[in-house]
Amino acid sequence: MTTARTVTAERLRERARRWLDDELNRARLAHRARWGEHEAWVRQYLMHELRERLARFAGGRHG
Repeated sequence: MTTARTVTAERLRERARRWLDDELNRARLAHRARWGEHEAWVRQYLMHELRERLARFAGGRHG
C-alpha cells in the first residue's frame, strides 16, 4: 500500500516538473531576446498555477 502511494507521488512530481519545464520553454521562446525581463514574473505565475493545479488534484477534482 505504501509503495503504490510512493509511486503515485513520484509520478505526480515528475508530471508537475515536466509541465513546468514545458511551460517555461514555451515562455522562453515567446519572449526570446527579452526573456531576462520576463523570467521572474513568468516563473512566479507558473509556480502559482502549478500549486492551484496540484490543489485541485488533491481535492479530488482530477478533470
